[in-house]
Amino acid sequence: MPTSPAGSSPSPEGSSASPEGSSASPTRIAPPGTPEPLPSDLRDLATASSPPSAAPSSATASPLPSVPVGSFLLDPATGTQTPITRPAIWRPVVDPTNRTVIFWTGEQALDPATSTWVPTNGQLVAADWQALLGPGDVAATPLPGQPGCPVSTSWDVRWDPSGRHLAIWIADPANPSVGSLSLFAVNADGSIGATLLADIAALPGLSLGSDRLAWASPPGQNGQGSTLSVYAWSDDGAGSVHGAPDPGTGDLVVAR
Repeated sequence: MPTSPAGSSPSPEGSSASPEGSSASPTRIAPPGTPEPLPSDLRDLATASSPPSAAPSSATASPLPSVPVGSFLLDPATGTQTPITRPAIWRPVVDPTNRTVIFWTGEQALDPATSTWVPTNGQLVAADWQALLGPGDVAATPLPGQPGCPVSTSWDVRWDPSGRHLAIWIADPANPSVGSLSLFAVNADGSIGATLLADIAALPGLSLGSDRLAWASPPGQNGQGSTLSVYAWSDDGAGSVHGAPDPGTGDLVVAR
């Protein structure tokens, strides 16, 4: 778990940041579709915006106006909450060295159909974690090749144990059961470096270790079934291997 001042751990909108290796969406944070209790005023607002004659439907209900996301540090021992100066930090994932944090920043709206907050306009960015915990505004850098995810509400951020590689999977907004996977090298100063893999079609779930990334492709790629792929690296170079296409329709399991 990342350390923070006075033994506190970060908590955006009631969730806490965690390094790679914690359970999803990070102790890691609860998946964006998981309902959370709402303050009474927001429950009343959601109820008032729903049709009185029928239960709300995700197919027909429209999110309420967007609002910025607030974040705070949570001391698990005392329950004390300390606001973080920079607004709009959502689902942060800190690298194992407590040096760099990846988070989604932007606006969210309350979906009256599910009573959950959903991203509406923003993108995934990287920032200096220790600077973020201090006073004042901190610059955040958009990830290479990631112009934003204003519609997709599902993504997965993973660090390798050394904090020198970063894998990010973003769900397809039109079909969240598939998405795109990218792998980045991380520079010695914690900044995001070269893009090693970009926008690879992948199913949810990936495995990132100290020397390899493994994932499963969606069925139908090149007219074939799902395949299990591994991208590995060492001081001598890097390369990929791919399994034979699976002709079946069952799930492929990528174990960590």
